[in-house]
Amino acid sequence: MSYKKSRTFSPNHIAHGALGGYRSDLNDYIQSKQPHPPLIDFRNSALGFSGIALHRPSLAQDIIAQTLPAPIVPATTARNQAEARTDARKPEHSVGEEAYYKSFAAWLTDGIGEANVAEPIGGSTLRGKWGTPDVLGVRKPLSSDPIKFETEIVAAEIKLDPNQPIVAFGQATAYCLFAHKSYVAMPETITADDLGRLEALSMLHGIGLVTFSLDPSAPNFTLKVRARSGRPNLAYMNQMARRMREVLPHVYDRMF
Repeated sequence: MSYKKSRTFSPNHIAHGALGGYRSDLNDYIQSKQPHPPLIDFRNSALGFSGIALHRPSLAQDIIAQTLPAPIVPATTARNQAEARTDARKPEHSVGEEAYYKSFAAWLTDGIGEANVAEPIGGSTLRGKWGTPDVLGVRKPLSSDPIKFETEIVAAEIKLDPNQPIVAFGQATAYCLFAHKSYVAMPETITADDLGRLEALSMLHGIGLVTFSLDPSAPNFTLKVRARSGRPNLAYMNQMARRMREVLPHVYDRMF
C-alpha cells in the first residue's frame, strides 16, 4: 500500500513565498473574506500555524477559513416564521365585526332569500354565549301565501379573523339549539386548507358557509354551502324569544 506524501510548510516558508502560486491565491481568498481594514496579509503573517500540510489549494482554503470569524446570520425561528405568516393573514383594517352585520342581514334577505326579516344582534345582547348570534333572521309565511309553512329562525356568526374557523363553526353549531338554519361567514383570506375542511364540515352538519371580502363598503358575500333546515329545541327557542322581547322589543315585534 502506498501513501501520497504531503508537503509540509512552516510559517516562514509561507511568508517568503515557498507556496508559489498558492500564496497569492490564499492571500486573495483571505482578503475576500475580510474586505474591511485591517486586511490580513498572508505573506506577512504566520497565522498561528506551526506548519501546514498542503497538496491542493482547496485544503489550504479550508484551513484558512477556520481562522476567520463566522458570518453573522440573522436567527429566524420556525415560530417567528409561522407568526409572520399568521400576521399576513390577519385583517389590515381596524373595523370590527359589527361593520358587516347590517350588510349581511340585507344579503340574507335580498341576496339569498333565507329570511323575510333579518336584524343585527351581536355582542352579548341576549345575555348568553350560547344564544347571541351576530345576525338573526326569520322566514315566515306571508298573508298572501295560499299555503302556510312553519316559521323558521336563521342565525349567523361572522368572523374577521381567518385563523378562527373552528371557533366560528362551533358558535354557528351552537345556534342550532334555537335556530332552524345557521350560517358561518369567514373572510376570503382564509387558507385553502381551512376553507376546504370548513366546507366539508358544513355539508356534513347542515351549516351554511359564506365567504366575504374584508371591505365593509363592498363585502361581496359569496354562498359556498346553503344551510339545511333542522329541528331546533323548542325550550331554547322560546328562551331566546323571551330574552329578545325583554331587551330588543322593537326587533321582536318585527320578527314575531
